[in-house]
Amino acid sequence: MTKKRKVNVTNELLEDGLTVPQPQQKKKTKAKKKKVPKVIDPNAPPKPKRKTGLNKPLILSEPLSELMDGDKELSRPELVQKLWKYIKGNDLQDPADRRFILCDAKLKKIFDQDRINSFGMNKDLSAHLTKKEEEPVTIETNEIVTKDTVVQQEPTPSEENNTANDQDFLL
Repeated sequence: MTKKRKVNVTNELLEDGLTVPQPQQKKKTKAKKKKVPKVIDPNAPPKPKRKTGLNKPLILSEPLSELMDGDKELSRPELVQKLWKYIKGNDLQDPADRRFILCDAKLKKIFDQDRINSFGMNKDLSAHLTKKEEEPVTIETNEIVTKDTVVQQEPTPSEENNTANDQDFLL
């Protein structure tokens, strides 16, 4: 059994009233706009890294701090980067299966194992990381802030100071 192909056709009316099927024209594709690359000033200072989410600094435990050359605070990406430098520098990847890391004395203090899976390393590191506690900032002020100016708000009179002399203030 053969498959039938559908052909899109339009009927064209001839002078004698007969119609002749004409194949439909394909739609033209739009030309893609070329993106103009942004001009980057080579002399501009680099943008500072934001300290939020994954880049937020965490407090390291003592054994982990010793391994990281005495750093007390590192973000998770910085910590993993330094840990991999240590692992590769000391050739601690298992030669038989490079997904595993062979722990030396310093790494045994952190992971408590002889051999650890490199993919599960981050999970085991989280026991040695604590979030940095930030005190919430509370600001008490009597100012009204608008787009253009800052207006000092007048204090409202309390009920005990409300006397007959202050009636014109309340009007």
